Parts: sequence; structure tokens; C-alpha cells
Amino acid sequence: MFKKSNYYFLFLFLISFFGVAQNAQMNNAALNRQAYCPLSEIKIAPAYSIENKKSVINTVSIKVTSGYQKAHDMLKLTNALLHLTISTNWNVAEGKLILTSSKDKPLSTAEWTSAVKDVAYINNSASVSGERTFSVFINNNSKNTVNTHIFVPTISEVIANERCGSGSLKLSAKATGDVYWYDSPSLGIPIFKGENFITPMLTTTTTYYVVAGTEGCLDGKRIPITATVFNLPTAQKKTALINCDEDGKPDGLTFFNLKEATEYMTLGYVDDVDISYYISEADAITQRNAIINPDNFSNDKAITVYARIENKAHCYFIADLVLNVSTTAFPEGYQRELVGCDGDMVNDGITAFDLTMAGTDFMAQFPKEQNLEVSFFRSYNDALLENNKILNETNYFNKTPFKETLYVRVENKDNGACYGIGAHLVLTVMPTPEFKVKPTAILCWEEGSTKLETFEADDNYRYEWTKDGVFIGNTRSLEVKYGGEYKVVGISTYGCRSIPRTITVREVNTAVPYMEDISIKDGSSDNNTIILKDKNLGLGDYEYALDSLKGPYQPKPLFKNVTSGVHTIFIREKHNCGTSSIKFFVFEYPQSFTPNNDGINDFWNITEGLDDIAPYSVTMLSIFNSSGQLVTTINPFDTGWDGTDNKDKAMPEGAYSFTLNLIDKEGKKLERKGNFHLKRE
Repeated sequence: MFKKSNYYFLFLFLISFFGVAQNAQMNNAALNRQAYCPLSEIKIAPAYSIENKKSVINTVSIKVTSGYQKAHDMLKLTNALLHLTISTNWNVAEGKLILTSSKDKPLSTAEWTSAVKDVAYINNSASVSGERTFSVFINNNSKNTVNTHIFVPTISEVIANERCGSGSLKLSAKATGDVYWYDSPSLGIPIFKGENFITPMLTTTTTYYVVAGTEGCLDGKRIPITATVFNLPTAQKKTALINCDEDGKPDGLTFFNLKEATEYMTLGYVDDVDISYYISEADAITQRNAIINPDNFSNDKAITVYARIENKAHCYFIADLVLNVSTTAFPEGYQRELVGCDGDMVNDGITAFDLTMAGTDFMAQFPKEQNLEVSFFRSYNDALLENNKILNETNYFNKTPFKETLYVRVENKDNGACYGIGAHLVLTVMPTPEFKVKPTAILCWEEGSTKLETFEADDNYRYEWTKDGVFIGNTRSLEVKYGGEYKVVGISTYGCRSIPRTITVREVNTAVPYMEDISIKDGSSDNNTIILKDKNLGLGDYEYALDSLKGPYQPKPLFKNVTSGVHTIFIREKHNCGTSSIKFFVFEYPQSFTPNNDGINDFWNITEGLDDIAPYSVTMLSIFNSSGQLVTTINPFDTGWDGTDNKDKAMPEGAYSFTLNLIDKEGKKLERKGNFHLKRE
């Protein structure tokens, strides 16, 4: 199978030499065209003659009249010993050789004729080119001239050739002389002489070389001519493509995707080839009536089609593609199911499947020791023609929510033979287990534990409870003894796992109040203020009530306008983790007194609140001036302070303070402080 040859033309100049002389004409038998061999000497007029024997000749000039290159061209008289009567003068500037008589009288025509015949042209360049014209003048008379010329044989045109596959090729060259062929660019002897050369059997591209010359003069530049051999496409002559007939009609007719045979026809060499398909081999050769729809071709049109496999060099190979129908099939009613879990909170019926998990089961339906492979498709036609194959088989997301059927194709990996096609894989998506939990829970210390529960859940679920990543239970509810973050996962009978639910358990205790945390601003009965410091009560959310377990309760531990006497603060944990209480006492004392012995307000003392202060008892009541100096110490159960110090000296008006020192049975001390004024009128 061949392709058209490409012709390459190389234009070279011939070197031609011409000579002219009038009244001294060339002999009709003279050689007036000669081939010149580079770097050699050649006599320009070896057949020169002068017809007029009586001519009187004093000088003869031979000039290069065209194409002269003074750096390389020269004329000289050879055989000088035969021409002792003639002197020569070479004029480089004009390219002229002048012959003159060395005697006082003219020479004979025979002597001049002999001398002209011995004039030689020399060129000192191995790559001589161009044309030369020579003129011969007698007595410097341009009318008496004779013509002669010489040339260098030159290749004027080469014609390469090419073919597809091994074989011989015809190569051609034209020249102004004989054409000699070589198989080396510089070495060896000619392997052929002539314009047309038939190569031997070639399997690879080979370059030959030609030179124009004459016998004994083959030193010219060798011109390459390439015989190009293109490789035929790699392919096998006959390939069988086997497809399944699964349309419910056992007629042996089905559709084929002819392109599926490409890898097998080309033996895997599928790159850089174009393949077209034809009903007849003749059409494949002429590229007529190509099959328009090779990816959906019915074998009712032909059981053998012809593939034209053509590479980038336009070399082609015709392969036979035989269309066979498989006699195997899946067992009737066979179906395989893969069950997946939805896996998200949306429950949209979409999840990822690993289709390869079912592959072994499908291949097990056919004879063993076959090199089978399984492919998956979303439609019957795609499976039949192997279009739109599902590529991501290990992470395929179903397109139809909750249930989808895929078509399975089992074929032989070695030859593409179909073993079975059908809707044999069902993908079922099970919903994510749903249930609820309370996101937070309270653990009362006094109770020791709390129960965590799931609700609105399927009775068939099983559970996994974890804390800090450690499994701690599998029941519907869980009793826990410690605070922290707990997670629970519901698992359905299909093994589908829910999104983890988190329950934060908070540890809470009943409040533990201390007398030291109660701040009392004592005064008159209408402005006593009680503040309970809640930072030391414990872990919990607390609310407060005064003197009544039933309340009302308030969120802040602040009570105003508390009367003097014994009171109780009730502290209740909001999450029902118990109620505690603490008793305290409020003292009442005057804000000022006037010790002027008029019988009215002459003494200062604590007037209310000391009757029931158990378990405390009073140890001391100290009076201080505004500078914080101790003035005196009194017994609060006596009359009171009269405004004098320990030396009975009357103290001046001003602000004073007191400290009441208390102690309980265990020796725990407590101080109560306040301020008042001493006035003198």
C-alpha cells in the first residue's frame, strides 16, 4: 500500500566556456564543448586550426570574456619547451593570456595553431561554478575570432520517493553529465550509473547520494536523495467482536460499538491512528461509503466489516472485524443488591457505593478461568454499546434517591467478548437513624447519678454510648455518675449509623452557705440590708428566699429593709438539686446619741438582736474614733457607752465605729461592724 511520491528539484549552474575568433575559424571537426573536472587543467581548444595559412600573425590573445573570477581562474600555455618562440603574459585584471612572437619576424600559422591548442584553463576552487566564455583574438583583431567552451557536470534535479511498508523505490536525478549513485555521503565507489535508480528491498528510510561527472572525474559534491519508508499501522488482519443479545429476542441480532474493537485490532497501539469502518473491503481501500454510526451498528447489515486503520503518515491497513453474538447470559432473574446508608442529616436518599463489592458475584455466574471484567452503566443501551461507563466505581453516588438499578456488563478482557448484560445491580439507600436527646443534663451530687435517655427512636435501634472516645454502653438509656460530654449513636438493623448526638452533663450541688459570706449593713429597723456572697456556694444555679422555704424566691442574694432579729436565707438550686438554708441575725442600734445627761439618748448600745444569736456568744464590743483608735470596750448587755473613754474623759463630737466580736462553740470567731455619731448639744 503506497502513497504518492514527493518530487524535489535542485537547480545547479552549468559551467560553459565559449571562444571566438574571426578570420581564423574553428575546424568543423573541432571539440567546442568539454566537461571540466574541478582542480584540473583542461586545454580549451584542442582542435583549433587556422584556415588561412598565409595570415601574418604577430600576437594571439585568449580572454575569459564572461564569468571570470580573477581569484580562481587562470589561463596558461602548457608544453612550454615546444613553444620556445612564443612569450606569454597573463593579465589577471582582464583575465587575458597574451601570446607574442619572441623573434623579430612573424611566426607561421602552424606555430600559432600549436600554441593555442596547448592553452589550458585552470581553476583553483574545488567548488567551481558559474559559466566561462573564452575569446581568441589574432593580432588583437576582434573580428578574427574562434569559439570554444567547457562546462562542469552538475546535478540539476533530484526526485526522492517514499512508500508505506517495506519494498523497493525508484529514485531519479538529472544532470549535465552522467549521474553516479552512492550509498555513502563521502566514501565508497558508485553503486549505479544512470538517471533512474531502483533501490533494493528497503525496510527503513535510506538516503542515497548522486554526483554528476565524467569517467575519471567524480569529485563533485554528492547530493542526497532519500528513499522514505513509512511504517504501516500495527494491526492484526482479523479480529472478532462479540456482543450480547439481551433485547428479549433470541434472533442473534444486536447492536455493536465497533470502536470497542480498536484496542484489540491495533494490539494496543491506539495512539496516532484514525480508524474508519466500511461494509466492503473495496470501500475501505477507496475510502467510500464509510459507516456513519460505528458506535451503534447492527449486525443485520453485515457480519463482517472492514476497518481502515490509517496513521499520521497516511499509511493504512485494512483489518477484518467479525461481529459475533455471545451465547452466554446471566441466570434468569439474577439480581444483586448493595445496601448503603444515607449518612447525613438530610436523609435525601443519596449516598456513595463501592460497586466493585458486587463484581466477584457477577463474574461467578460465568465459566471459571476466564479473564473477565465487570462494568456498570445507567442504561441498557449504554451497557450494550459501552458508552458512558461509570468510571468512579469505588465511590459512586446514586442518581435516583433511595433505590436505583444499574446495568451490568461482563466481558473478556483479552478480546472484549461480551458474556452478559442486564439490570442486575440494585442500589438501596437506607435512611439515617433518627432520634432525639436532651442536649444537657444535670447531675446532682447528693443523688450520685443521672439518667441520659434517647426518645422518639425506633424500637429496633441499638446504641453506642461514648465518653472521651471510650465506649461505655449500648442501651437506650444510660446512668452516669460524672459530668462531662457524652455522645450516643443510633444503629439501625441495616447497620446504618446516625449522626452522633451530644449530651453535656453538668455536675451541680446543693448550696453550702457560710456565715462569713453574709454581709449585713445594720442600722435602724427600716434600712438593714443583707447580701449573701454566692461565689462560695458551690456548682449550681441558685435562687433565694428570706424566712420562707416556699418563697417567693428571687435570682439575687440581696435583701433590703430587713428587721432586726434572727432570720433565715433559703438557697434553692434551680434544677431541683436541693435547698439549703442559713440563719443570721440583724442588730439594731441608734445612728447617733447625745451624752449630755439630760436623760435622753445619753447612752449608745446595740438595742436589738442580741437575744438569739446561738450558736454565737458575745466576747467584746469595742468603740473606735474616726481615726480607728480604740476609745473603750463595753458590755453590750449593760447600759451602754456614755461618750467617755477608759479614763472617763468626754469624747468630742464626731463619727465613731464599733466592732462586735462573736465566737461559736467551736471557737470560730465572727466580727460585726457599724458606724454611728456622737453629738453634743
